Amino acid sequence: MTPVIEKAPTSPQVADPRPDQAAEVRIERLLSIFVGAGCLGYLPLLAGSIVSTAEHTAAWWTPTAVLLTFGPSAVLLTAALTRHRIAMHWAARACAVGPVVATASFGLAWDGHPVPQFLWFFIVPEMATVAAAISMSTGWMLTTLIAGAVPANGYQYLAREASYTDNLPATMLFCISFTLLFASAAIVAMRTGRILDATRANTYAEAAAAAGAGARRSQRSHIDALLHDWVISTMLAAGRQANTAAVRRQAAITLDKLDSGPIALSRLPAATAMAQLRAGVLDVDLTTAISTHIDSDAPDIPTDVIDIIDDAVSDAVRNSILHAGPGARTTVSLSITGDGVRTTVTDHGTGFSPDDVPPHRLGVAVSVLGRVRTLPGGSAEVITAPGEGTRVDLRWTGSAYGSPGVRRDDTVSTRKPPEPPATAFLSGDVRDLLGMNTRTAHLVVAFFLIALTAELLVSVDHGSALLPGLASLIMVALCAAGLLKIPADPLPAWSVVVTLVCVPIVVYLSFIGTPLPLTRAEHTWQFGAFTAVAGYMCVRGRIGSAWLFLSLLVAAAMLWTHRYGDSAAQGLSIGANNFGLLFAATLFALTVRPAAADIYQSRKRAVERNAARVASLAAVAEHDKQMRALNHRVRPMLERIADPAPLTDDERAECLALEAQLRDALRAPILAGHERTAQAAARARGRGVTVVMVDGHGLDDTTAADREYVLERLACALDTVTGGSIIIRVLPPGRDLVATAVIDPDAGGTESASYATRLEFALP
Repeated sequence: MTPVIEKAPTSPQVADPRPDQAAEVRIERLLSIFVGAGCLGYLPLLAGSIVSTAEHTAAWWTPTAVLLTFGPSAVLLTAALTRHRIAMHWAARACAVGPVVATASFGLAWDGHPVPQFLWFFIVPEMATVAAAISMSTGWMLTTLIAGAVPANGYQYLAREASYTDNLPATMLFCISFTLLFASAAIVAMRTGRILDATRANTYAEAAAAAGAGARRSQRSHIDALLHDWVISTMLAAGRQANTAAVRRQAAITLDKLDSGPIALSRLPAATAMAQLRAGVLDVDLTTAISTHIDSDAPDIPTDVIDIIDDAVSDAVRNSILHAGPGARTTVSLSITGDGVRTTVTDHGTGFSPDDVPPHRLGVAVSVLGRVRTLPGGSAEVITAPGEGTRVDLRWTGSAYGSPGVRRDDTVSTRKPPEPPATAFLSGDVRDLLGMNTRTAHLVVAFFLIALTAELLVSVDHGSALLPGLASLIMVALCAAGLLKIPADPLPAWSVVVTLVCVPIVVYLSFIGTPLPLTRAEHTWQFGAFTAVAGYMCVRGRIGSAWLFLSLLVAAAMLWTHRYGDSAAQGLSIGANNFGLLFAATLFALTVRPAAADIYQSRKRAVERNAARVASLAAVAEHDKQMRALNHRVRPMLERIADPAPLTDDERAECLALEAQLRDALRAPILAGHERTAQAAARARGRGVTVVMVDGHGLDDTTAADREYVLERLACALDTVTGGSIIIRVLPPGRDLVATAVIDPDAGGTESASYATRLEFALP
């Protein structure tokens, strides 16, 4: 048959049921819930600081500032929960701008006296900046961050008691970098949502094209198997034996198969699929020993997959019985697991050398290997050697179905086959959604480490030990690298255990030598650093471990102040404020993590549904196209063979010629599909020449002009042969030559080798 060039399917695609910008809107809504709930969650935690700050400000300022800071949060949370996008959008902007206005107005209301506790609005810029990331451009988000962080840190520096101060540039740098850790994640999440929406159509088209191509390959494999098992064998039998009663029955069966519909693309339960495979083996030989295994999580298997594997296993058993030798025992292992289907046919017979198999023999290449390899995710290998028996391994990896999949060359080898790789199909997790594996994430972390280095230097300059502090900074860097680079999600247990054991010890050692009572905020920079680590432990799926981690850090501070300060309560007061930040990070994780998995899974399911529809349509179209061509070519002769009237000598010769042409189409499609070469081969056969053509696909990727040049020369070579045999091989890609032709004018004679001629063909 003429080879068919695969094209993208033109069949209609299934529309995505969700509205435009679905992923972006959903991420925006979830981040809005995080900001709204997070800000409101801060309110009771900051109550004490709000009261103490109110004692040093004008009466109008505190209620106004609280309303500006927390009022929009309530509106944002309500709008997000009720799915009012316009209200949500404006409320997010109010959440971003309100705290900035409240902070800026503090100078108008402050009485100038020191505030015993930290200023409550000092913590709010983190949430305000995330709100800006939701509703504003990156430039406006950064403007909002600077407008909120600079005055908040400045007032914090001016309003605290003289006994407790900090380095304003270092503290401001830390505040900005810490805020960017979460604000940048929100920006990337929004951007990811927009990309998912913008590329949805392309993803649908690519998946549909892949599924359609897979379905077309599957149907062609079905047609090729029909050709090999029925049409070619019927033509050969008719040419050699005439249309005996047995040949007529075979022709009738072949005609029925030509009338069959396309392979269904539905699925079978694993138990039903196993029953079909087992029945196929027993249909060949009732004495073959069969072992079966089905995993409890085994999925339903596509029927076209089972049909192809069933046929291939049956042929493998049939070949074993025919060629393994007398007394050889054949065993079959059938397994269906969560990963797919695996079958193994083993005999302890004579075996064979792969090099001794004539290139024109189709049994192994088409019936066994060729069918399975056309499946997306399918692989096949025959392992054999003379005197060592034969093993046929057929595998299908379920994760590759409906996607480009794994396609291997037909192989017959004496080595153990490698495991077929599983192909990812639209995978995604929280790391992808937040861009944790991007350059932006690495730059933000680097900026954060620079800010921590500045705080470390300030703390060392005021009494803290350098080496333990440097060890803590290195631990922060290692933790950040693990959070960004470790692919497993959630984080593997070993990484969590190492963090829980090592970091509190290093932090405790870095506290020793720090003067008590504390006089500078930089003396406890470790808390801010590792609170960020704990926050992203939550994001990476280890919420409980993150709270335990921060609790251990607070315990280390309590032990330090118990031994070198007033009491353990002093350490508790130092570290307790960080639980508010961890609460916000926990809320962020609880909001974003489920969304990440669900967004990608929803996208995957929608694409799979569309791909399945396209595959079904493509399979039907391909089946109809191939069967029309095949019927046009072979049906008249098959109907003649099925007729009781004896075949004439000319008709038997026509059967043999048609059998040779069909065999060429299977074994050498690029040669059989070239009109000039195919006609030259037919003329040579008409002169009594034995013609064998083998396609190693070395011409597949050449230019049309180069391919035409080589094929024309091969046709000329065929026209020069008047007797004997000619074997034409198109060689595999990557060789200096693209084809050879061995002409033996005395094929089969005792001296034939001495008269043979080998022609070589290279690209022009």
